[in-house]
Amino acid sequence: MLPDDKVIVILRHDVDFSINSAKTMSKIEYEYGIRSTYYIRTRGPYNILEKSNSEWLRWLYANNFEIGLHYETLFFADYNFSVAEDLLIKM
Repeated sequence: MLPDDKVIVILRHDVDFSINSAKTMSKIEYEYGIRSTYYIRTRGPYNILEKSNSEWLRWLYANNFEIGLHYETLFFADYNFSVAEDLLIKM
């Protein structure tokens, strides 16, 4: 049950290209007591295993942010929408 005396907002970020922008955004949210969800790619222009990136992910987790996997069925389906739809249904 949702509380009557609070405003509830679902805030999510797809970290497609700039992990540095996402890091900056998370620090601002933290300062204002906001906790959101960050969807991280495993294939893309950044490497989540780089030390500074993995440290940031641990920081997010330790500070009650949510971390999700950015879903990339189109990539795995070689950008064939029919195949991607089938993959999504099976997952």
